[in-house]
Amino acid sequence: MVLYSCNTLKYVPENERLLNRTAVEVKDKSVSKKELKSRIRQQPNNRLWGVLGLDLAVYNLSGQDTSKWINRALRNMGEPPVLFDSLAVGQSVYSMERWLFSKGYFDATVGSEVRTQKRRVKVTYQVDPGQLYRIRNYDFEPSDSTAAFESMVAQSMTATELFPGDAFDSDRLDEERGRLASLARNQGYYAVSKEHFSFDVDSSLQSHQVDIDLQIEPYMHIRPSGVSQEEHRPYEIGRVCFLLDVPTAAYSRSAGVFQVADYDTLQVDNYYFIYRDKPLLRPGTLLQNCFITPGALYRADDVDRTYTRLNRMSCLRYVNIRFQEMPDKDDQTGLLDCYIVLTPAEENIVTADLEGTNTAGDLGVACKLSYTQQNLLRGGEVYNVSLRGAYEALSGYYTDDYFEYGGEMSLSLPNFRLPLLSSNLRKEIDASTNFSLSYDNLSRPEFLRTTASASVKYTWQNRQTRHTLTPIDFAYVYMPRVDSAFKATYLKEGSYLKYSYEDQFILEMAYGFLYSSLPQGLSLSRHRFYTVRVNVEEAGNLLNPLAHSLGEPNENGQYTIGNIPFSQFVKGEIEYTQHIPLNATNRIALRAGLGLAFPYGNSKILPFEKRFYSGGANSVRGWSVRTLGPGRYKTALKTIDFMNQSGDMKLDLNFEFRQKWFWVLEGAYFVDAGNIWTLHAYDNQPGGQFKMDSFLNEIALAAGLGVRLDFKFVLFRVDLGMKVYDPAGLDADERWRIRHIDSTDDFAFHIAIGYPF
Repeated sequence: MVLYSCNTLKYVPENERLLNRTAVEVKDKSVSKKELKSRIRQQPNNRLWGVLGLDLAVYNLSGQDTSKWINRALRNMGEPPVLFDSLAVGQSVYSMERWLFSKGYFDATVGSEVRTQKRRVKVTYQVDPGQLYRIRNYDFEPSDSTAAFESMVAQSMTATELFPGDAFDSDRLDEERGRLASLARNQGYYAVSKEHFSFDVDSSLQSHQVDIDLQIEPYMHIRPSGVSQEEHRPYEIGRVCFLLDVPTAAYSRSAGVFQVADYDTLQVDNYYFIYRDKPLLRPGTLLQNCFITPGALYRADDVDRTYTRLNRMSCLRYVNIRFQEMPDKDDQTGLLDCYIVLTPAEENIVTADLEGTNTAGDLGVACKLSYTQQNLLRGGEVYNVSLRGAYEALSGYYTDDYFEYGGEMSLSLPNFRLPLLSSNLRKEIDASTNFSLSYDNLSRPEFLRTTASASVKYTWQNRQTRHTLTPIDFAYVYMPRVDSAFKATYLKEGSYLKYSYEDQFILEMAYGFLYSSLPQGLSLSRHRFYTVRVNVEEAGNLLNPLAHSLGEPNENGQYTIGNIPFSQFVKGEIEYTQHIPLNATNRIALRAGLGLAFPYGNSKILPFEKRFYSGGANSVRGWSVRTLGPGRYKTALKTIDFMNQSGDMKLDLNFEFRQKWFWVLEGAYFVDAGNIWTLHAYDNQPGGQFKMDSFLNEIALAAGLGVRLDFKFVLFRVDLGMKVYDPAGLDADERWRIRHIDSTDDFAFHIAIGYPF
């Protein structure tokens, strides 16, 4: 059946031909062949690596009887054969010539050659772009020097990005139109769009140069009495009306207004709040997130910012801002009434999550129940409370199983709640504030640990950057039980782990920064972009002077608060990722990450939760999670040695080639490198300390394959990693694991949600 599907002509009618290949030949290598190929109107069936037509093969696996579900499924998963269309060849030639013309190749010619062999067609396009035309002059001469609009445009010419000597490019001309329209719309000219700007291009200079003159089209004003040509003029904002839960059916197209006579109205200055029963949101909250001001000139940026702030409020499902032209304020200025239509979202949400776990063969189950109120105090506040429980049956020599239960409560506010911060500054910063409390009780055979925490977090962002500041993150760790055998094995006097299994306070501050070179709204898979993430934490500095003033250090040399020592450390992480699309089906993803943490003062070791680990689905995928490192360290245990396989420093280097196969299936081929290290030498972790002269030989290396199912709303990932170089090996032959792949320990299998980076 599979061999039969390889017959690519199976579903090609006898009187038709299969489009098998297309190619583009260009005389000038400076012209983008990729761009020319994208103008071909009819492309052959997708091929994996340019050879295997999996989409067509899957389609050909289907039978003729479409009443059978399996045949319908195979056809939906695959792709029908592309039947050669001679008209598409002519359309492709025309499309390529138009694109070349738009890029300044005014004398370009495109030819085509069609070859047929055994009912399979290959089309080759021959492109001769000719000589490129460049800009000699770009000018604007106002028709009326007294006109305010033309005067504004003339002054803006100093900020143009079109310069003499630049290649003629219609896309750049369109960007110039967008720049001028944006400038005008932010200075009150509500009715101006890109269509009001055009260019007169003179290419008859006989020197492969062009002169470009900017032209302004008049405003076509539609009135009940008819259409008239008018000069462009600025508009002023009249009333601003918030329509709270007013249906769209209340809008009268003939009258151009909302029919809200039977609604309640609350007025604050020249703002109007229209609602029934009670307002969806408090007027103060709406004003805090609205930048459209009555009496001010219209500004498109104010409208966009209002959209952004209101759309960020989860209690709103839809936000629509409309403007209605009113009788003119005067001969020079128009007047606009603004209607902000807000549709509420569901306020009360209950969710339940059930998941299965598998830790080194130990099976378990976890459940989480959450309740969310999305508009708690009528100010867009989001209140969430969740309860979580987990159980895992531990195998081996353990007599008790793993239990965990806990809960979290949080309140998120859609603004900056910071003392002494003025209301104007709060409005200007696009921020949110989050308060949270959590409790967790973890019971393992080795220990019982209870953790209570509280935090305050501020988040603010713009289109490409995101900042997170946590001025207070308090955690109290209480260890009521530590197994005597576990203590004797791992928590001996002087062991670095001893401090991780004692009662302690952690009071830290943290700051996180994220930058993406890809603006919001653009496709992640079609554009080349990079991201930079930075996180910094410090703990103990606020408690240190207080503890010193309260007494002397204990027998371990640590200062305490209420007889409980506090942690003191600094931790930083930086990560750089880059995504490079090669074509419509292939792309490359790269990542480099470095983490470093240093305990000092009142701490000799990092809290266990703050230490780094390596291996797993998002790190070096030839190893399972927490089974790699630190350094050359090799555990003697047959089970996961998660206590010792942690460190103070981490390095991750990843390369992944991602490829669209067919249907929702994606493939990945990856190479991972990295490890963790300790900053000090510990008896429990021989070979784990970072040293400049040896760390390069301690970087683990893995390679592997992955399969992903991309359902757009969620991506399931399965990766199989293979150990290539293991720094824990005793000699070169044992370290280079790829020389003798002979056991299941040479591989690691990972199931995850989402891309690894």
